[in-house]
Order: sequence, then structure tokens, then C-alpha cells
Amino acid sequence: MSMAINNERKSAAKYTVDRKSAKFEKSNYHFVRPTKNIDQVIMVSRVSENYYIYPGFIVKTKVNEPINFEIIPLDGVSMSYTNTRFIESGYETVPKDATIVGHTYQYVNKNGAPDARYANNPKFPICLYGEITISKLSLEYHLSKTDVGQEFVNAFRSFQKSKETINKLVVGQTNPIEFKGNIFGITEMYYNSVIKESISFSRFFNVLQSDTTIINVVKSIFKGHELLNMIVLSDIVIMCDRMEYNTSTLKSKEGFAIVVLGGLLFSKDGDKSILTIPSFNDMTYFVEISKIVENLMIIVRKVINGLKNYHNNGSFIMSSIFDGCQRNDYKLKYLNLLYRFFSIVAKADNTITENEKLWLEKLMALAKETKKGEKTNIKIEEVEEISGWGNKKTNVEQENQRNPLEILNALIGLASVKNEINNLSNFVKIQRVREERGMKTSNVSYHCVFTGNPGTGKTTVARIVAEIYQQLGVLKKGHLVETDRSGLVAEYVGQTAHKTNAIIDSALDGVLFIDEAYTLVQGSQNDYGMEAIATLLKRMEDDRDRLVVILAGYTKEMEDFINSNSGLQSRFNRYIKFPDYSSDELMQIFMFILKNNDFEASEEALRKVHLFIDDAVKHKDSKFGNGRFVRNLFEKIITQQANRLTAETAITNELLSKIELSDVESAIGANS
Repeated sequence: MSMAINNERKSAAKYTVDRKSAKFEKSNYHFVRPTKNIDQVIMVSRVSENYYIYPGFIVKTKVNEPINFEIIPLDGVSMSYTNTRFIESGYETVPKDATIVGHTYQYVNKNGAPDARYANNPKFPICLYGEITISKLSLEYHLSKTDVGQEFVNAFRSFQKSKETINKLVVGQTNPIEFKGNIFGITEMYYNSVIKESISFSRFFNVLQSDTTIINVVKSIFKGHELLNMIVLSDIVIMCDRMEYNTSTLKSKEGFAIVVLGGLLFSKDGDKSILTIPSFNDMTYFVEISKIVENLMIIVRKVINGLKNYHNNGSFIMSSIFDGCQRNDYKLKYLNLLYRFFSIVAKADNTITENEKLWLEKLMALAKETKKGEKTNIKIEEVEEISGWGNKKTNVEQENQRNPLEILNALIGLASVKNEINNLSNFVKIQRVREERGMKTSNVSYHCVFTGNPGTGKTTVARIVAEIYQQLGVLKKGHLVETDRSGLVAEYVGQTAHKTNAIIDSALDGVLFIDEAYTLVQGSQNDYGMEAIATLLKRMEDDRDRLVVILAGYTKEMEDFINSNSGLQSRFNRYIKFPDYSSDELMQIFMFILKNNDFEASEEALRKVHLFIDDAVKHKDSKFGNGRFVRNLFEKIITQQANRLTAETAITNELLSKIELSDVESAIGANS
């Protein structure tokens, strides 16, 4: 769909068209939302401003300054729709979704007929466009797909009428959400303070979500999952435990605040702008939301257990991430937000206990240390990789870390990959021996290309290869730095080389793993992907004794990518193909995840899982997630188990660990 910007032209149509790509999208859950691509936001004005429309307000941001927000109330804002006509520069430029309603010529006389004085007088099509006008903001948008424009306006109008389930929210007003005072006897002052601080917290959380460095660290902790909200909620639970709040049930004054903030952190659709807050005055609705947050806390405690060595000194898990990324500004903001939020929670019952006072003072002390530039004892290098939802590694796993080939050979499936890596290891080992004895050696290229579909273990094996290289003396550290196009390519001239060099610097003496590397050459002519490739090739030569690069992606795309550049061809000649898992292998992976996370399942439940996996494998397409598919299925199953257990009055360890057939059936139903 195209969006038109007006240019006057004397003709039978209203304007000529200066088009740019646009995509209007609506959700029937909470808000009209943009696509994930920042260049295709819900509405783009000619002054490079983005507008995100929510039920009670509009968020206005600058395209290149997503951290700065302006909140515009919907009061007095109206939206209208009509049709208008535009001239296209030629029939070949007409958008596929546009309707041609006539034609005109480059030169016309007063009545619109072609001017006969011009022998060369091109004919132009006239297209019907939809026109959206937004009052108060003085905005106009013209869309080539007229039905989408009408649908979008209807969706906007439905927001204004839908006051039964969602109240208006305007940041900065005295009463962001109308207070009715019918939940646990909380006061209006407490209610408004919780809402205000939760919004501030969520805005900062959304800033963190847009920071690639932060997200990459989180993904390294959770095996590729962007579970930043799990870490933040973990810190909130840690603080609740220290202040002796009961989080097994959130139906209390203190619990109200946790539900509001937790609901924001885990809002649906993964939108990265400010999130809407439902009306928590509705007791029925509040109970439903509190159940969700309570279930999340059951899961998040495993994250806390997996990282308990890194917050026992009074700090928080996020602090270690900020320290490792050298973002004291983030850390100070985060600690201040925690302090403000829990200061309000502590006053919920109009009394601050000695324990509450103690931990608030410690929290403030941490913030003061950070402001001075001092760091806590937690180092990001100490944060161990967690299997699944945060289980601590067993002694056996810790012992096996010194034997990367044993770890490789213990992986489920991947027989051909194991054979290739073992052959590579043996070859490197013998070449090193020959070198030590002064004998001639072959010119060894340690760089690799991993090809295959998603979820086939490419990142896991890359990490093992890095450890093998370190063990064989090829690399000093043997760490893995994972990145993709977004970590290498910048938006403006002169920034890509700096950005790429920074990533490479962090990977020196280890392995740089570039996922979906072929996307570096899939941009426009003005794209800076080729600059990133040129920088990478130069550094591979300059630092050939300190850097190993592994590229990964779909098989066909990676072959085309390597063949497109002679420099890549000369440096990457070792291809390792990762096959899809069979249904039996995927079932083995499911059983491993189940056991590794202290769960067991009934025979009926396991049979149902196996049948579901069989069917998924039979009908898979190129986007099938393999191991990732199984991981997602497991997460949905334990979520359904948590929903079931909330109805139990006495929850035993046996109930917590048992997966029933109903849990699987509910998860599969939600998946379909």
C-alpha cells in the first residue's frame, strides 16, 4: 500500500503523487499498532514524526528519536475519511492495490483535454485514493488501498466508543485512570501514584527493549530468547521477597501495584511503545490479570534460582547486565525507578516496617554508588548461560564444559554435523602437532558457513566450535559473540564501519557468529550492508590470528550470498549443513527440556505431544522452527499447567512438576 504526499499539477485530477510505502494495521485487543519495521509505522508525517494510536491517547515520536515521547489525549481528536483522486507518473507506477478511475495528459487545455500543440504529450493514469484527516493534529494521509483507510478510521472511532472495558489514560494528568476505590480499600492517592510510577517504569523498559546491546546480552542468557521482561520481573520478585511481601497471591494493596507493573511488562503483541493499562477498578477483570501475573511469578522464580549467585550481595540481575554493557546511566535510572516504585508500595498500608526501611535504604545506597560511577561486584562475564527457564547447571554439565566434543556428541540428532565438526577438530589437532614439530602444514581456514533452517542448533554448535578452538590453542578466549544485520549496519553514512568494528573488537580471540548473514546484501542501493561486509573482510585479514567468523542462515540464501562476493568466497570454503530434526528427535528434545526443568508428564500427555509433533513435521514448511518449535510448545504447556494450578487450594511439589493431558490439549488448542 502506498501513501501519497501532495504535489500540485494542472490537470483533471486533484494532485500528482509523491508516494512512499505505508502500512496501516489494527489490533482488536488494545490498540491500533504499527508494524515491527520502524520505516512502516502506523502513520508517517512529512516532518518525520510517528503516531501510535491507543484507546485513550496518541504517542507522538520523532523517527530518529524513539526515546522522546509526547502524549496527546484523544479528547477533541476526531478522524474523518473520504475519497480523492491523484495522478500517477505512469501506468507502470500505479500501486497494485489502487483503482484507476480515469486519465489525463502532461499538457492539457482549460477543459482538461490534451493540448494539441505538444507532439510529445504523455498520458497519465488518475487513481482513487482514500483521504484520512485527523483534527487537532492537522494531519492528512492518502492511501492507495481505500478499504484499508475506511477500516482504519472505523477502528479509531470504535476506540472512542469502547469505554466499558478500557478507561482513558493520559500520562501527566492528576487521574490517569478514573478512580472508583473498590479494590482492597486502596486510597485514590495510592492508586494514582502506582499508575504513574508503573507508566514511568514501562517507558524505560521499552527504551531497553530497543537497545540491541542489552537485548543481545539477554538473548545470550536465555538461549536466544528476548526475555528482558523475565529479568525485570525477577528483580521485582527479589525486592518483594526482601521486603517480605506475599507474592503467592496478589489480591492485596501491595499486590495491586505488582499486577499493574507486571501487566505492563508482559503486555500482548510485544509492542515497544507505551502500553495501555486496562481498568483495574473492575474487580472481575483485575482478578483475571492478577492470575496471569501470579502464574508468571511461578515461572520467574526459576530464573531467580538460576542466577541467585548474582544478586545475593544486595544488587539486582539487571545491574550485572548494565555493568557489563558499561551503561551506568541505564543502571542509575533503573535503580531510581525501583526505589520510587517500592517506596510507594511500602506506604500502601500507611506504615513502613523496619525491613521495608532497610531495603529501601540499601536500594538508595546502590543508586548513590552508581551515580558516583562505582560498580557493584556483579560482572556480566560471571552470568552463566542458563538452560531453559533458568535452571542452574548441574555438576555434570559444569564438568562437561571442559570437554566441548563430549557436549557436541551428546546433542540430540545432528549426526552429519557432529561428523563434520569431529573431522574439523581432528584436522586442526594434527596440523597443530605438525606445526609444533617444524613440519609443513596446510593453510587452515577456521571460518565456517552453517546452513539450515531455524532451530536446528546452529548457534549451539557455533558456541561449541568456539570452545574447541580455544581448547586446541587456535583462540585464546574461545567466547562467542552473536550478532545479525542490525548489530552491524547503521542508518547513516559513516556509522556502519564504526558499528561493525565495535562488534568485531568484542569478538577478538573468539568467534563472531553472524546469523542470517545474507540479509547484509538484501537492502536497497543506498543500503550500508556492503560497507559492513567490506569492513568485516578487512578485519578478518588484519586480525586473522585472533578472529574466527561463522556465518549462518538458510542454505540457498547463504550460497547466493557467498557467491556474490569474491572476498567471501576466498575466506569461506567450509560449509556445514544442519538438517531438520525428525519427529522422534524432536520428541527427545521435548523430553530433555521436560526433565531439565523438573517436570514430568503423564503417558497420555506424552502421547498427545508426540502425535502433535508428528503432524507438525509432516506438514512443515521452510519456516518450521525445529527445536525452537519444541521449546515454544513446552512453554505453552507449562503456562497452561500454571493456569490449571491456580484453582488448587493446596499446591504440592508433585502438582507443580506434573504435566497432564489437559495441559497439552489446551496448549495445542492455543497454538492452532
